[in-house]
Formats: sequence, C-alpha cells, structure tokens
Amino acid sequence: MKILINGAGRIGRCLIRKIILDENLELTHINDPYLTPESFCYLLKYDSIYGSLKNKIRILKKNQIIFEKKKIIFTRHKNLYDNKLSKDLNIIIDSSGIKKNHDQLKKIINKNNFKALITHVYEKSDIQIVFGVNENKYNHKKHNLISTSICDAVAIGPILNMINNMFKINNGSILTLH
Repeated sequence: MKILINGAGRIGRCLIRKIILDENLELTHINDPYLTPESFCYLLKYDSIYGSLKNKIRILKKNQIIFEKKKIIFTRHKNLYDNKLSKDLNIIIDSSGIKKNHDQLKKIINKNNFKALITHVYEKSDIQIVFGVNENKYNHKKHNLISTSICDAVAIGPILNMINNMFKINNGSILTLH
C-alpha cells in the first residue's frame, strides 16, 4: 500500500509514526507547506507525548527524507492537489484540516483509482467512521472518501456505543472544552 500524507501537524505525525513502522505499508510522500524537512524530522523524532523515535531519520536532499532505508518525498505545496500526483498511490490521507483541499481531493478520487481518508468530519465523504463504533459499515467497493471524526467523538464514541448496546440510550448531551 503506497500512501501519501498531506498535512504533517499533530495528527499527521502520529499517523506517519504508525505507517513508517508497519511493514505492509509504504509511505511514499509527505506534504506540509508550513514545515521544512529539518523541522519535520525533528518534530517526528522528538515527540513530547509519544517519546523519541529510535529509528534513523535524515534528509537526503531538500525534497527527500530517508527513514531507515526507505525514501520518502517531502514537499511544501500550499495546495498539493494542484500538482500531478503519482499514479501508483493507493491511499491519500489528508490531515491538513483545509476544507478546500478536501473538495479537490473528492474530484481527484473520482478520476483515479485510490482511496482517501480525511482525518476530520467532511460532509461530502462517502462514509464517516468512528473506530470502535461503526468501522464494520465500511465497504471497500463503494466507500472511496472516508472521514473520521473530531477528537471528542473519537474519545466518547466507543464508550457511548458500549453503553447503548447494553442499555439503549434515548438521548444525551455532551459538552466539550478546548
């Protein structure tokens, strides 16, 4: 599975850490207009929450990072989707949070043969998934643009799902503060 990640902020870096350590996945491209390759490598390697990454990561060229022996293209496009994307991509993960990007991503998916995941609510997605609640509803044949949920729903969703399965919730209200 060849993966591109657009947006290497907090969520993007968390996903990158998981992907680069999985032997079945190949991260081929990272795009973030606000990070230099140097700052990205530093933030990925020294995370205050997830700890230091033990693996070697270094910059090969201004647009290429080496993680262990894997080459990853690193770009800084403000709008990645205005550029030509590799045809051998299987998955695009957009963790940029920019709605305009997601509208363009929907058009690209319709032209190409790959899946996309948006890491927050997007009203034009084929399905919205909250893991621990409804991931079993995903159908790979008809769901190409998948959105996950905001952090509050991801945190409370599985718990409410379990309570609902046991006792049937009639209604409720949740207040969150950031």
